[in-house]
Amino acid sequence: MKKMMSRKKTKTSFKYLPLEIWTLILARMPGKTLLRFRSVCKPWCSIIDDPDFVHLHLQLCNTNNNSKNKLFVAFEVPESNRGRRCLMTIRRADTFRKTGHNLTSFQYYETPGSCNGLFLMSRLVDTKRELRLWNPSIRKSLLVPSCPIPSHLEDRTAFVLGFAPSTKEYKIIAITFDDTPGTHPKDMFFAVYTLSDQRWTVRKNELDVESSCFEHIFWSYFHPCTTVFLQGEVHSKAIDLYGGNKNHLISLDFDSEKFTFLEIPCFSDESYTMRKLFILGESVAVFSISEVNTSIWVLKIDGGKRVWTLWFSKPSSRDEFDFFKHHLYSKAFYYESDYGGCLIIEKKSYNIASGQVQERGKSMRKYVKLVTYSESLVLHKGYGAQDDDDVFPVD
Repeated sequence: MKKMMSRKKTKTSFKYLPLEIWTLILARMPGKTLLRFRSVCKPWCSIIDDPDFVHLHLQLCNTNNNSKNKLFVAFEVPESNRGRRCLMTIRRADTFRKTGHNLTSFQYYETPGSCNGLFLMSRLVDTKRELRLWNPSIRKSLLVPSCPIPSHLEDRTAFVLGFAPSTKEYKIIAITFDDTPGTHPKDMFFAVYTLSDQRWTVRKNELDVESSCFEHIFWSYFHPCTTVFLQGEVHSKAIDLYGGNKNHLISLDFDSEKFTFLEIPCFSDESYTMRKLFILGESVAVFSISEVNTSIWVLKIDGGKRVWTLWFSKPSSRDEFDFFKHHLYSKAFYYESDYGGCLIIEKKSYNIASGQVQERGKSMRKYVKLVTYSESLVLHKGYGAQDDDDVFPVD
């Protein structure tokens, strides 16, 4: 009798947990599990569908997806079939082994950017650029309306995906400029797509930027291997922004939709230097390597101003320099291994302190592109997103 009363009391307490406690419990569940939990009861459905819950869920997932637990989506393309069919797998940073998540293989899309677990996918269809927002954790994607790009600029437009923290709004910003002979250099095309209303707005000639910088801005964002997203800004790097062969960090703020520029430091005795942007903790960092020196500079806020702090420095070797020269257009990710900090580049890891390079993912296909993976509920409701199987064509 006492045992039965104890069970009854437990069930009653479980049923009447405050919604705040249920919110914290559910926010720690995987995205696909939460989609099933929406059918359990109306209170759970109401919690999961709340935009604030979607944001909380993402914050907790990002906290868990730290340097040691980092996951990637690996886009693998075989050498003999490059440009058509792509195999996607989710892999751990420490071992490069596949997780239990299975993703659809589909006709090859480019990946201009990713942000908060949301991917921007791009491909040409009958000479037109098709854009999709894709969430791999819940297997849903959304077709983006055609961007109002002038037809002669269709193939040379940079699409940048980001998130505006103040409005909790996901945006795609399209950037290009017209360098057709006879055009004025101030003719820069700038359009913004907002996920909430699913439409584009043209912002032509509203940028407070020198016209001489347009070309450098465009090319820096046209190559996604040079960009990183952090705290509402997509950062990239450019050379010769104001002349003088100096590197600059370009930051595109998704709240204000404005650019800011900051010179990237270097040692005075450096000759040819290669640089890669990456995220180090909660800061943007720049890895620099020449035949003489290796250094890492971290961007900090001091008295309201952005300043560079030297975080690491050592002499470099010819082998290290040649490794990064060979991977000039590959993106770098920071990972904290048992042997110290590493940069992951394609299927290899580079130990920052020792300079040793280790082959990873030997079973993977030859051409591999990595994109940071995060659990997210974005697109699960209210946008008309489709399931993966209904969208991505499979060979």
